[in-house]
Amino acid sequence: MHDSHLPLRKWLIAIYLMCESQKGISANQIKRALGVQYRTAWHLCHRIREAMGNRPLEGPSLVGVIKVDETLIGGKRRGKGYRNNKTWVAGAIQRGGEIRLERIANNSKPVLQDFIHRAVEDTAQVVYSDELKSYLGIEKKTTKQETVHYSDFK
Repeated sequence: MHDSHLPLRKWLIAIYLMCESQKGISANQIKRALGVQYRTAWHLCHRIREAMGNRPLEGPSLVGVIKVDETLIGGKRRGKGYRNNKTWVAGAIQRGGEIRLERIANNSKPVLQDFIHRAVEDTAQVVYSDELKSYLGIEKKTTKQETVHYSDFK
């Protein structure tokens, strides 16, 4: 959006249309919806897709007190060939600061711990997680691991 002559309102409408369309949306459809030229719509779609891409982290950057968790995002497909359409997402948030989100293959121990090692500095004070066994063993010499018992909050 930086250095763009296109109004922010049109960017946000295009992002909304791309996120809400179940089967994707073409640049021609964006062109008609926003009232812009095809070339503008094409560049807009490419920039939005690039921003939504799942690029690996440049390096760990979260320090201090960190909370990590994972979840399934998505819904059910309808019609012929019915199956679940859910994706695993892992997240790490630094208290009062940065956040890292990444699409992951599953919530297995190797996958989650790889995400944590890439997102969290070795010098972090403590990493909080839920009771999932995949989080066991993320402690380091300078980093403590604590578990949060969600059953206590009922």
